[in-house]
Amino acid sequence: MKKNKRYFLDEYVYNYVKEQIFVTPPGGRLPGIRRMLKESGVGRVRLEKALQCFELENAIEVRPQSGRYRVAEPLSTVPQVFIHFGRQPVVENEASFTGGVVKVLREKARENRQSLEIINASDITQADLYKLLGKLKVRQAFVWGADNIKLLREMRSVVPYVVSILPRYPEKEISELRDSPDMTAVQLEYMFRCNYRRIAYIHNAVDWVKTPVQLLRLMDYYRIMAENGIKIEPEWVFFCAYNRETFNRSMHRLLRSGRAVQALIVPGSSLKMLYDFCANNGITIGRELAVMCSDDTGPDLIPRVTAVTNSPRDIGISAWEIMQNTIQGEHCCQNTNLRIITGETVPVINNPA
Repeated sequence: MKKNKRYFLDEYVYNYVKEQIFVTPPGGRLPGIRRMLKESGVGRVRLEKALQCFELENAIEVRPQSGRYRVAEPLSTVPQVFIHFGRQPVVENEASFTGGVVKVLREKARENRQSLEIINASDITQADLYKLLGKLKVRQAFVWGADNIKLLREMRSVVPYVVSILPRYPEKEISELRDSPDMTAVQLEYMFRCNYRRIAYIHNAVDWVKTPVQLLRLMDYYRIMAENGIKIEPEWVFFCAYNRETFNRSMHRLLRSGRAVQALIVPGSSLKMLYDFCANNGITIGRELAVMCSDDTGPDLIPRVTAVTNSPRDIGISAWEIMQNTIQGEHCCQNTNLRIITGETVPVINNPA
């Protein structure tokens, strides 16, 4: 276990330093060691070890009494970029959803003798982002999870080819890979086949305007349940709130509703809270309450959750193909493909009566 944690931290700080080098112009000075220690949250020995790796690769140079500088390099090899707005650096491995997508995109880039660099856009202003993209002469950009179409419009004035991955805005103006709106339909169809009827629904949409796909999924829930003649009690639907106390109150109201629920559709963001609630209240998941998750975010939870999810590898491959079509002048807008992970939390009811 300690070895896995150490490996994760080493890869984390390596990607953090790599990101700092990339956003520094060739010949420019990297942030000071104190700032990098504060931002990365790792120890000094681990950070300096990562910096030494890049020194050996001639990516940075140390100037005594001055600091560390990115080695000046020609801009003839223009990279593709993966732009994300998360607070944490992307860790490129299959255990991370975003990192799994980046891993595939980088593999595709290498196959085509290209490079893929990561930009964490949450650390810089939009104006500085556009300036950086223009200075580096980036021609292809994958943008992850953008919630503002205006940002993409302005970016296209700097970068010729942009593919938006899992956007949160409703407009469809550029090439993009959207989160499939069919998730609720797939979940309910699966649960109906397992003879469940009284199914509650937890959602995680903070702002319906910024997450229209979440609204479509909730509307599907009401529509499909009505089409199957199932009355929905008011307590059956609630927002997970990302707060354990609020979540627990909502769950207690759900359990005290007029008709007891048999099953629950839950987003990955509240799956751990649900497992803790059931454990603390003597509810056996998979036997007394069936659970179907919206994302495969709980592989270590017992029992293994049944989930409908997107595959990071499929998303990476699809995004790469959309970019190639975009370069050829074809506007592409696709939805992700969904797959069911059969866990142990939605057993078949043999005697539905």
